[in-house]
Amino acid sequence: MRSMLWALVLTGLLCGVPARAAQPITLDGRVSGVMQFPKTQTICLSFTGNDKKNYMICDDVTAKDVIEQLFALGKKDTPCRIEGTVAKKSGEDVYLTVTRVTQGK
Repeated sequence: MRSMLWALVLTGLLCGVPARAAQPITLDGRVSGVMQFPKTQTICLSFTGNDKKNYMICDDVTAKDVIEQLFALGKKDTPCRIEGTVAKKSGEDVYLTVTRVTQGK
């Protein structure tokens, strides 16, 4: 009987916790650096928002054409607006999945 009660409690807890959806973001700022990680064969761009916070945009979760567009804007030090979602947070690092880039914001 006691095990049945625990099963009901655990089921209620698991069903009551909603799945966390990716948080949508829109940020103005500039690409401030490029990093390559040979072990994972990943390229990441560092993006500094107008709020002076740093974000990471990596090619494993962002489309190649978006990465190329951001890279080109970064080479010219051109401000831009990015739209997308938070892919993950790791300590103070925030990784973004970017779906749209517009120049000059």
